[in-house]
Amino acid sequence: MITITAQVYRELAGYCISKLPEEACGLLSGREGVAETCWPITNREESPIAFTMDEAELDTVLEEIERSGEELMGMFHSHPTAVAKPSEFDKAHVVFPCSYMILSLASGRPRLRSFQPLDGDLVPERITILYDK
Repeated sequence: MITITAQVYRELAGYCISKLPEEACGLLSGREGVAETCWPITNREESPIAFTMDEAELDTVLEEIERSGEELMGMFHSHPTAVAKPSEFDKAHVVFPCSYMILSLASGRPRLRSFQPLDGDLVPERITILYDK
């Protein structure tokens, strides 16, 4: 299970929408089991069907996460025209031991799903969104 703040959800969805028609990508970090920070990262592919995180930006973000005392909690990317389901490419390129989130924009309404790496696969996991009080 991954827990994210409503603000992180808004930032993630807003960033993905702003990058249409291309796929967007980035990382999520936080403390005490709650993702509190969204880190957009440039998609070097500039493609509606694939993404590769910019390596320099990725390194900078990972350093900033460590420096801030947060921990890496998730990686995200969007599917502008497909459902929020990991592709075979997604499954084959799992790099981090964290949640893998996919935001589908295919229906016009964002749909976020999350998956956890397990034995070479990505299995669905629950997302909890903490709304502001």
